[in-house]
Amino acid sequence: MKTQMLQPGPALLPYVSSIVVLESEAGETAADLPFYADGCPGLMFAQSREGVVLHPQNQVLDEFILYGQTVHPISLHIKGDYRLLVFTLYPYVTKPFFDVNPEDITDSCLDLSLKWGEVLAMLKNAKTAAGQVNILGAFLQALSGANGGSINAAVRKAIHTIIDSNGNSSMKQIRDAVHMTERTFERQFFSTIGISPKLFAQIVKFQSSLHQLTNEDRQQLSDIVYKNGFADQSHFIRTFKKFAGKTPGDFRRQAAR
Repeated sequence: MKTQMLQPGPALLPYVSSIVVLESEAGETAADLPFYADGCPGLMFAQSREGVVLHPQNQVLDEFILYGQTVHPISLHIKGDYRLLVFTLYPYVTKPFFDVNPEDITDSCLDLSLKWGEVLAMLKNAKTAAGQVNILGAFLQALSGANGGSINAAVRKAIHTIIDSNGNSSMKQIRDAVHMTERTFERQFFSTIGISPKLFAQIVKFQSSLHQLTNEDRQQLSDIVYKNGFADQSHFIRTFKKFAGKTPGDFRRQAAR
């Protein structure tokens, strides 16, 4: 599999966390691509001869989708040649840009061709990944121009505070920073993101530990526990298994194969 990581342009930086292009290698006959909770929804455009099948649901995905928060581990199974474009979005973008209740697409997705069929047609007609990235970028820029002012500023600040602290800021610190009561904060966060602030913080901590678990210096589990603020190793293992579907040790052994 060929992977391209692209930097969003300045106009998209407030809304897009990353851009990834995944393409099959010459002679590649099939691929199983695992995905784990990362706290972000996203846009995906998929080109494949036999479609992209989502597991464990065994569901054939539409070509142009908005996916929501991925809490449970999933994988995409693809046969033959493929190209996937993924624009990872900051989670406060879903509701104002796409007029969708984020909770409705948690662990699910929405077929965007029903409303934006002309964008799908442009993507299919474009011959190169670069051209398709430009089309999706222009699409998001148009949405940001029309709806960027509707983003919940307090929730946006809370999201970046949680991300910047690797999920270790206390909920009280965050509520105080955005000047909200506990009930108001949790209600606004959930309606904007589709999951609770505590669950979002857990996912951010999981992602940080996942990166450390798979990097080259092979950190000890005890070091990962300490660096990510888990109460103890048992707590870390339970949290990791919740989002990865396997223990850290099993994950590391499978990744090394």
